[in-house]
Amino acid sequence: MPTQVSRRNFFKAATGAILGLLGGNAPTRNTATTDRSLEALLNSSVIVEMRRNFPGSLPELEILTALRTHKRLNVVFGGGGIRGIALIGFLRKAEELGIDFTGVGGVSTGAVFGALYAAGYNSTELEKLALETDFSHFLDGKGRSLKLLDPSIWVSVYEHMGTNPGKSLETWLNSKLYAKNGYRLLKFKDVGKNLRILAADVTHREPVVFDKKLTPESTVASAARMSAGIPLIYYPYRREGEERLVDGGIVSNMPMWLFKQGPTIGVRLVSTATRPPQAPRNGIEFIGALVGTVIDSRATADSLSAGPGRIVEIDTGDIDPLDFGLNEARKKELIFAGYKHAEEFFGAYAKIR
Repeated sequence: MPTQVSRRNFFKAATGAILGLLGGNAPTRNTATTDRSLEALLNSSVIVEMRRNFPGSLPELEILTALRTHKRLNVVFGGGGIRGIALIGFLRKAEELGIDFTGVGGVSTGAVFGALYAAGYNSTELEKLALETDFSHFLDGKGRSLKLLDPSIWVSVYEHMGTNPGKSLETWLNSKLYAKNGYRLLKFKDVGKNLRILAADVTHREPVVFDKKLTPESTVASAARMSAGIPLIYYPYRREGEERLVDGGIVSNMPMWLFKQGPTIGVRLVSTATRPPQAPRNGIEFIGALVGTVIDSRATADSLSAGPGRIVEIDTGDIDPLDFGLNEARKKELIFAGYKHAEEFFGAYAKIR
């Protein structure tokens, strides 16, 4: 029987969950076993050239085959806050190449955009949504300003374990998915694509995966809201009384292991903008830095494990993941960045003859 997470012990449970999750490794594909015919293929000129461009392993061959034969291909969208808008540009380039992903995985902001894509939104429709939406409304509580000297911030963190309820995000997403599903709530069993969303359960200290087989009756919007529940920024999502679910990024911010069947491409949101490191100045900044370190470190580890030929890294520049007040010009910058890096990634495969 799990222990109920109260206001008093939430941070202890959350810290324990983070440390516990750091102690384990996400499942990885076993590609060691090959037969003689495959070994011969791997020594062919095509694969020699492939390995020169992508010094990875067997998954790159699967991706190359899928791209050339238009067979099923999975995609996993990583987290990154507001920088998730860049995923629209990636999808635009994929559409131009005739790529239709059959499996869609997502965590944090990747879960939100992955849900919209799996529900039927194309890149043009997603861009329209992104440009017309004031994302600052998703900060629907005391955390709208995050002024650390405001006592109400600390009261909210103590009482609710976060500063924003997250209802605005869930309501907005529900309305968009509702419109694509014949004006009915979209449940996982209704999604045509194989949609898989990752969240983290700090009560049981374990990852939680939502999909049409494991959770057919769960609504997609609620699962995405759970996955996007950045610790401290949003209240933990309460499910079934004792469960408290938060951002799946504390488990893995690049969960390539969501798909065990078929070739899978991961899309990771990164920033190469040069900023001097800044030490946390108080307790709340320290907790934020701790969570950020966990998320970024797990994403790096998962990406290295996956291999360079499977990960599209989108450089989002100096845009802060929590800058929900982005103007239209900056949103378009993100979309262009996603398109440009997708073009480079798929272009490398196109060069293989």
